[in-house]
Amino acid sequence: RPAFLSTPLRYFLVVAQLGSVSAAAEQLHVAASAISRQLSKLEDSLGLVLFERKQRGMALTAAGVQLATQLRATSWLTLVSE
Repeated sequence: RPAFLSTPLRYFLVVAQLGSVSAAAEQLHVAASAISRQLSKLEDSLGLVLFERKQRGMALTAAGVQLATQLRATSWLTLVSE
C-alpha cells in the first residue's frame, strides 16, 4: 500500500481489488460507512461513477478500471524509483 495515496484513493483501490466495501472495511480496519462515504466523495470530486453498486458487491465501471490502472501504474513507478 503506497503511503503517498490519499485515503479515498487507497480505499478505492482496496474495494476495486476485493469487490466489496465490507471486505475492504475488514481488511483496512475501518467502518464500511467510512469507506462508502470516501468513495462517494471521490466520485463527486471527479465527476465520475467509479463503481457499479450491485446487490452482492461492487464492480468497476470503465472509468473505475481506468483510474485503478493508472493508480497501480503510478504506484509501481513511484515505488521502483524510491
